[in-house]
Amino acid sequence: MKVVIIAETEPPETSFRQIDERDQPSSCSTVIDVALMTVIPRFIPLDSGYEGAVEEKLWQEKRAFIKPLRYDGEEDVFADFVLKDVPDGDALPMEVFGMNSPEYLQRRQVKTAHYEAEYGPGRWWYWDAAAKPDMPAFPCV
Repeated sequence: MKVVIIAETEPPETSFRQIDERDQPSSCSTVIDVALMTVIPRFIPLDSGYEGAVEEKLWQEKRAFIKPLRYDGEEDVFADFVLKDVPDGDALPMEVFGMNSPEYLQRRQVKTAHYEAEYGPGRWWYWDAAAKPDMPAFPCV
């Protein structure tokens, strides 16, 4: 995996320096904030190694999918992936549950209730990676 750095800066200030008897522009900025983001070689951001395994399998199987990002919408629940090549619908959410802390399990209940209400029972894919190391098969194309 790779790590991308995202930096917010003040507008750059340009000055000129004498190099080889010529004025050369030089820009400099002050960094305000910095964030790091883990991405795979295809520059898709991931939150865990489990998500990396799902993305790799989706890529290997040549599936059509998107990776929603927090800034894409205002909803409280974001799927880890959305499968776009399912035959009887335009989208199928995919979720990877990779931890079992009390806070995480409570969040999992919220997500599960959301997917069941929004898409219907069994109309979304999930992998309970914390309990089962083998990833389940993806829905058919």
